[in-house]
Amino acid sequence: MAVSSDDVEALVGSFVIAIERMSAKERQEKPYNQFGERFNEVLSLAKEALPTVDVRLWPKPLEITNPHFGPGHAVATYGEIETYARQIQSIVVQYVDPTPGPMRG
Repeated sequence: MAVSSDDVEALVGSFVIAIERMSAKERQEKPYNQFGERFNEVLSLAKEALPTVDVRLWPKPLEITNPHFGPGHAVATYGEIETYARQIQSIVVQYVDPTPGPMRG
C-alpha cells in the first residue's frame, strides 16, 4: 500500500507535538538512536509519498552514532529535529488533500 501525504502529515506532526512539549533543557539533548532512526524513516516516507518535490527542499537524514559500548544517539538535538520536522511538515501540507477524512474534521 502506498504512503499518502496525509499519512506523512500525521507522522511528522507527532514529532513536532512531542518535541513542543519538552522543556528548553530537554530540547538541547540528543535523542537515542531509535528516535533518530524513526525520524529518518518518516523523512524517507515523505519523499516516497511526494516524489515530485525538489530534493533540495528536504532536510538531510540524521546521522546516528554507533558506539562500541552503550546506546547510539542522533547527531542532532531535539530542538534541531523539531526544525527539520517542521520543514517536512511545511512541504507536506502543500500536498495534503483538503477534503475531510477519518483523521480530519
